[in-house]
Amino acid sequence: MSKPSNQEILEVLLNHFEEMIKYKGEAIAVKEMRKHVGWYIKGIENASKIREKINTEENYENVKKILIKNMGN
Repeated sequence: MSKPSNQEILEVLLNHFEEMIKYKGEAIAVKEMRKHVGWYIKGIENASKIREKINTEENYENVKKILIKNMGN
């Protein structure tokens, strides 16, 4: 079994994030997803820098932009 591509990981991560927002609201979801993002991006290039940027963000759109910029094709 091959490792999922960054694009595949990104799609699942964003879907997870959006479901968390529906369930808990954006403010709580952003904070709770920080730890999940760390697991999703573990092992990809510049993962620690991506985590640093995300851990200071307070809204989904900013986190999404960071992820797309660093993981998207």
